Amino acid sequence: MFVATASVSAALESDEAGIVSTLTTSLTPILDGLPVFAFYFISLFLLWAMTQFAHNLVLAMVLTPTLCQFCVMVGGNPLVLIAGISACAQAAYATPGASSPGAVFHGNSEWFTPKQAYFYGISGSLLGFLVFIVLIPVAELIF
Repeated sequence: MFVATASVSAALESDEAGIVSTLTTSLTPILDGLPVFAFYFISLFLLWAMTQFAHNLVLAMVLTPTLCQFCVMVGGNPLVLIAGISACAQAAYATPGASSPGAVFHGNSEWFTPKQAYFYGISGSLLGFLVFIVLIPVAELIF
């Protein structure tokens, strides 16, 4: 799975695709000049929200270099951002397509009803995101 994901990511990052340049152009007005904590929150929230519907590994591979450049621009620590990207990419449980574990508990009706699967998936994913946001000051001290 990683080999397939890496090739898709490489294709998305290529200059011919224009994805990275489009992201940079569209994110610059939003993220430029933000306070560091607001930058962490907004960029990680966007990644967390996107990873609920798209492949988390591809998003992490494509967005990490771009977001790290913005992080340095606003005066943040790229190691804290990378730890946040890792945490947010792994908190993909809200929809069946978000991740393999998400597909397991959304697809097994013996464990959860569909309504319960969405409730617990969204709640658990949001809780994971919020825990990391609360721990950003600790990450700043560690890294």
